[in-house]
Amino acid sequence: MTNPNSTIHRINAAGIPPARYYKVRRELIAEGVEHSVDDVIEIVKSRQQISVGERERRVEMVRDAVRVAGTQRAVERHLGVCRGLVHQWLRGKAPVPGYVLQDLSEIAEGIE
Repeated sequence: MTNPNSTIHRINAAGIPPARYYKVRRELIAEGVEHSVDDVIEIVKSRQQISVGERERRVEMVRDAVRVAGTQRAVERHLGVCRGLVHQWLRGKAPVPGYVLQDLSEIAEGIE
Protein backbone atom coordinates (compact mmCIF):
# COMPACT_ATOMS: atom_id res chain seq x y z
CA MET A 1 0.00 0.00 0.00
CA THR A 2 1.26 3.45 -0.85
CA ASN A 3 1.63 6.32 1.55
CA PRO A 4 -1.16 8.92 1.08
CA ASN A 5 1.25 11.60 2.31
CA SER A 6 3.85 10.81 -0.34
CA THR A 7 4.91 13.58 -2.68
CA ILE A 8 3.18 12.12 -5.74
CA HIS A 9 -0.10 11.68 -3.86
CA ARG A 10 0.04 15.26 -2.65
CA ILE A 11 0.78 16.48 -6.20
CA ASN A 12 -2.14 14.49 -7.62
CA ALA A 13 -4.48 15.64 -4.84
CA ALA A 14 -3.58 19.25 -5.69
CA GLY A 15 -4.58 18.59 -9.29
CA ILE A 16 -1.33 19.68 -10.91
CA PRO A 17 0.70 17.78 -13.49
CA PRO A 18 3.74 16.08 -11.93
CA ALA A 19 5.99 17.31 -14.74
CA ARG A 20 5.10 20.91 -13.92
CA TYR A 21 5.75 20.30 -10.21
CA TYR A 22 9.20 18.86 -10.87
CA LYS A 23 10.08 21.65 -13.29
CA VAL A 24 9.35 24.31 -10.65
CA ARG A 25 11.19 22.24 -8.05
CA ARG A 26 14.29 22.09 -10.27
CA GLU A 27 14.11 25.87 -10.73
CA LEU A 28 14.01 26.39 -6.97
CA ILE A 29 16.92 24.02 -6.41
CA ALA A 30 18.96 25.80 -9.10
CA GLU A 31 18.28 29.13 -7.36
CA GLY A 32 19.27 27.62 -4.01
CA VAL A 33 15.87 28.32 -2.44
CA GLU A 34 14.75 26.27 0.55
CA HIS A 35 11.34 24.76 -0.21
CA SER A 36 8.82 22.17 0.88
CA VAL A 37 6.42 20.12 -1.22
CA ASP A 38 3.60 22.49 -0.26
CA ASP A 39 5.67 25.53 -1.27
CA VAL A 40 6.24 24.11 -4.74
CA ILE A 41 2.56 23.14 -5.11
CA GLU A 42 1.48 26.69 -4.21
CA ILE A 43 3.93 28.20 -6.72
CA VAL A 44 2.66 25.90 -9.48
CA LYS A 45 -0.97 26.74 -8.66
CA SER A 46 -0.29 30.47 -8.67
CA ARG A 47 1.34 30.22 -12.11
CA GLN A 48 -1.61 28.26 -13.50
CA GLN A 49 -4.34 30.68 -12.53
CA ILE A 50 -5.57 33.20 -15.05
CA SER A 51 -8.36 35.70 -14.55
CA VAL A 52 -11.88 35.16 -15.84
CA GLY A 53 -11.47 38.08 -18.24
CA GLU A 54 -8.26 36.59 -19.64
CA ARG A 55 -9.96 33.20 -20.05
CA GLU A 56 -12.85 34.82 -21.97
CA ARG A 57 -10.40 36.78 -24.14
CA ARG A 58 -8.56 33.57 -25.04
CA VAL A 59 -11.81 31.77 -25.96
CA GLU A 60 -12.79 34.76 -28.12
CA MET A 61 -9.43 34.50 -29.92
CA VAL A 62 -10.20 30.84 -30.65
CA ARG A 63 -13.67 31.80 -31.96
CA ASP A 64 -12.17 34.44 -34.25
CA ALA A 65 -9.60 31.97 -35.58
CA VAL A 66 -12.31 29.38 -36.28
CA ARG A 67 -14.44 32.00 -38.08
CA VAL A 68 -11.54 32.97 -40.31
CA ALA A 69 -10.23 29.44 -40.92
CA GLY A 70 -13.69 28.03 -41.55
CA THR A 71 -13.57 24.93 -39.33
CA GLN A 72 -12.27 23.86 -35.95
CA ARG A 73 -10.29 21.11 -37.65
CA ALA A 74 -8.45 23.64 -39.82
CA VAL A 75 -7.39 25.54 -36.70
CA GLU A 76 -6.28 22.28 -35.05
CA ARG A 77 -4.17 21.39 -38.08
CA HIS A 78 -2.56 24.82 -38.18
CA LEU A 79 -1.75 24.72 -34.45
CA GLY A 80 -0.68 21.08 -34.53
CA VAL A 81 -2.93 20.12 -31.62
CA CYS A 82 -4.94 16.94 -31.21
CA ARG A 83 -8.36 16.53 -32.72
CA GLY A 84 -11.19 17.92 -30.60
CA LEU A 85 -9.03 20.25 -28.53
CA VAL A 86 -10.38 23.43 -30.16
CA HIS A 87 -13.90 22.22 -29.38
CA GLN A 88 -12.91 21.74 -25.73
CA TRP A 89 -11.44 25.25 -25.64
CA LEU A 90 -14.63 26.75 -27.10
CA ARG A 91 -16.85 24.92 -24.61
CA GLY A 92 -14.66 25.82 -21.63
CA LYS A 93 -13.79 22.21 -20.86
CA ALA A 94 -10.05 22.86 -21.27
CA PRO A 95 -8.09 26.09 -20.79
CA VAL A 96 -6.53 27.73 -23.85
CA PRO A 97 -2.75 27.52 -23.27
CA GLY A 98 -0.60 30.58 -23.66
CA TYR A 99 1.70 29.01 -26.22
CA VAL A 100 -1.03 29.02 -28.92
CA LEU A 101 -2.11 32.65 -28.52
CA GLN A 102 0.37 34.03 -31.05
CA ASP A 103 -0.65 31.44 -33.64
CA LEU A 104 -4.34 32.13 -33.02
CA SER A 105 -3.86 35.85 -33.58
CA GLU A 106 -1.90 35.12 -36.78
CA ILE A 107 -4.75 32.96 -38.07
CA ALA A 108 -7.31 35.65 -37.26
CA GLU A 109 -5.25 38.43 -38.87
CA GLY A 110 -3.69 36.45 -41.71
CA ILE A 111 -6.72 35.91 -43.87
CA GLU A 112 -8.55 39.19 -43.18
